Amino acid sequence: MNTLDEGIKDAHGRIPFIIGLTGHRFVGGPNEQAKLFDELKQSLLYWHKALKRQTPIYLLTGLAEGADLLAVDAAMALQAEFGSHAFRILATLPMPKEAFEQDFAKRPEAHQKFTQSYKALVNSPNKLIVLKNDLPESAYKQAQADANFGELRSSLYLNQSLFIAKYSNVLLAAWDGNDGNGAGGTADAVKFKLGHQVSWPANTGNPALEATSEFDGQVGGLVHHILCANENSKNTPKWRSDLASFPVGQAPNETENSEDTKGFTAPAIGKLYSYSAYPSKKADVLSEFISAEFNELLTELNIHNESKQKLDKSSQQAWVSATDIFNVVDNMALEFQSQYRRLIALFFMIILPGFVAYELAGNYNNQLTGSTILLGILLVLIASSAIIRRSRKLNLKWRYQLARGIVEGIRIRLSLNEADVPPSAEPLIPRKFRAHLPLINQAISLAELEWWDESAKSAPNSVNDQWIKPQIGFLNSRLNNTSSSIKELLYKRPLLAAQKASSIATFFFYTAIGVGSLLCISIVLFELYKIPELASANNVLMYLIQYSLLVSGVVSLWSELAGYSNTAMGYKGLKDLYVRASVLLEQECHNTPKTNNKMLLDLAREAMVEHITWNLSEIDNDLKQK
Repeated sequence: MNTLDEGIKDAHGRIPFIIGLTGHRFVGGPNEQAKLFDELKQSLLYWHKALKRQTPIYLLTGLAEGADLLAVDAAMALQAEFGSHAFRILATLPMPKEAFEQDFAKRPEAHQKFTQSYKALVNSPNKLIVLKNDLPESAYKQAQADANFGELRSSLYLNQSLFIAKYSNVLLAAWDGNDGNGAGGTADAVKFKLGHQVSWPANTGNPALEATSEFDGQVGGLVHHILCANENSKNTPKWRSDLASFPVGQAPNETENSEDTKGFTAPAIGKLYSYSAYPSKKADVLSEFISAEFNELLTELNIHNESKQKLDKSSQQAWVSATDIFNVVDNMALEFQSQYRRLIALFFMIILPGFVAYELAGNYNNQLTGSTILLGILLVLIASSAIIRRSRKLNLKWRYQLARGIVEGIRIRLSLNEADVPPSAEPLIPRKFRAHLPLINQAISLAELEWWDESAKSAPNSVNDQWIKPQIGFLNSRLNNTSSSIKELLYKRPLLAAQKASSIATFFFYTAIGVGSLLCISIVLFELYKIPELASANNVLMYLIQYSLLVSGVVSLWSELAGYSNTAMGYKGLKDLYVRASVLLEQECHNTPKTNNKMLLDLAREAMVEHITWNLSEIDNDLKQK
């Protein structure tokens, strides 16, 4: 294995980057095929390098003759070189294998190649699925039996092409640059990825593959065009100057600890196209918007995936499911959370003596004791500053919140899968959040991919008991007003902790006010009557004021850094959503699959907005901001 990639050998739970493949079936003789194979391999390596080799690459492809099978060969060659943890293949068929093999009826050599690739895939850590579609059962059977490649069968190829385009971060297009003649070709996939409208054969469209609104724009991604002749076309291959070029700049940063991915050099092979539904100067802002989201995804992938996790090596030989990623990232979130809590505890252990010393310092001016106290305060300032700088470097709270967002996104989409709720054109995360947290949307897409498997099992009737009610139970436990230990209070009862912290801070604040009033009276009495005992009492009262304010401030700071109020509000908002959904699901007289699906999608969107809003507010309370 390449030594540069040894660090990825335990990357079973890392978030992958998805490269889709679309291309022509007939790409010429052996020389042309060998050339295309090399170009596809080099293109995959280009993205492997751009992602600092820490992120697994998934190749999402069909198994048609020509570019598809050549891409599978290229990915398998890279698997042999770097390991299956670095490159994985998710191969798709538009219909069951037996029906799909009609494509090779008159081309025995191509059929032999397909059979070899099929066997290699099913006997490897890769995955092969037959895609769901939205045709009625009778029409689906008719499409499978259609040896003349009519509209119904063509709709299945378009279903596959748009699926690959939708779920790829980069669509690798072995394309002659010309518009297609029928539905389901390479040109359709490219157009869809770049935000253009694509026409389905009559009465065959799949709502799950509808284009998003023009305002929202498609999910960030781009097309990597490999110029490739189409033997079935008389048109000359050409680059598309009318499509917006993706902005590239500096080379990939190879520094291990770098958290920036601001750009990269243009690939040696091919050209990059970005969103270009409106190729004009006024529409450049649309392309730049999508490009910025794509670059942010690369940055977040690099940051998130560089976290080393020790994993079961036996699992490296199996396909990595969304549940596998969920389990690992959930553990990562807990570890980041624990590390951040330890950092906060250390911060308070250091600053508390500093606060106490600060309150004492004024009483020892011009004395050696006072100088010693001031030196201690200086050391506390230096140590606390070092901890804050450490917090900025580790970025633990941001990593924790990002990991938690990934986990919740996967959990919610897997629950929708269980309920057999189809994906919608509109993502679960609104644009204003998606542009800044694209990695969460990437995780949701990974879970969504599993819904498309025709063999995937679901249990729509169990959604209330398996998803909604357990979430209500969890949220109720977090909103409980009792705790059995200090640790449980501090880390598992945010509402109760927020209330107690507020009560304690308020008590000591008003205590300071009350003692201050008493001190004022005592000072007046001392000035009037010169009672010596009052002077000593006044000193004690001043100490009480100082330390009451100190306790009030420290408790308030702890509560702010712990984010108790925001967390409790987030839990309360989520609970209200889930309770409402549970009640609606139990109204059987009003339930239909269509209305339930819409409601569950609405619930999922609301829940994701609640989670992300809550996460962002938590990030604002990070120690590194103080």
